[in-house]
Amino acid sequence: EATPAKKRAAAKLYDGFKKLSAVEREAIERDDFGDRPPTYEFMKFFKDTALAKGDACVEWVKETFLLEGKDKVIVFAHHKAVLDALETQLELELKKKALDGREMIRVDGSTTGKLRDNRIETFKRSPDCQVALLSIQACGTGLNLTAATNVVFAEMHWSQSLHAQAEDRVHRVGQQLACNVYYAMLPKSLDTLMFRALESKARSAHDVVDGPETPRQTTSRAPATLSS
Repeated sequence: EATPAKKRAAAKLYDGFKKLSAVEREAIERDDFGDRPPTYEFMKFFKDTALAKGDACVEWVKETFLLEGKDKVIVFAHHKAVLDALETQLELELKKKALDGREMIRVDGSTTGKLRDNRIETFKRSPDCQVALLSIQACGTGLNLTAATNVVFAEMHWSQSLHAQAEDRVHRVGQQLACNVYYAMLPKSLDTLMFRALESKARSAHDVVDGPETPRQTTSRAPATLSS
């Protein structure tokens, strides 16, 4: 059984970069990281970048999905601090009058088995449960989430295989609709280097099986606006 089409895009967020320290910004702009494996310093910058773009990412999710209908969306992250920040901001948005009645779930490595199953079932079956905030490492495999067609990576992981497995939670046998995968990016930040590396790895992996693939980049000039 063939799976529907999948589009992969970079959603560029322009708010939040000012929150990074001058030292971090200078190091990133010098491209000090190159292509070498992540170091402790690299991972710290990576986490700080994800935290800096959190509010802009939630605003973009709200404008792109929550205010436009009831299409379900999965938001992946992997640092606990980033998951906490995203959850706080998403819950604040869902309490607003314009989104009255919308719900979300969160599942990470600390979620017990039974609670995890209950939350996933709620997301799959309840029309009011529109957002699933998931840990990329705890929920990147073993789940069928074809109730959703939209995936947003609020932060990027060094491992392209983790991203591919996470994307496959929605883009898999049984999915009837085309899927959209968005990588939230803060321009002139570590995200640029990370996305470039992931893009290259994805093309290499795809070329082995199906021939060349070039992800489509979509740019927004404001935190909550995605334009082609």
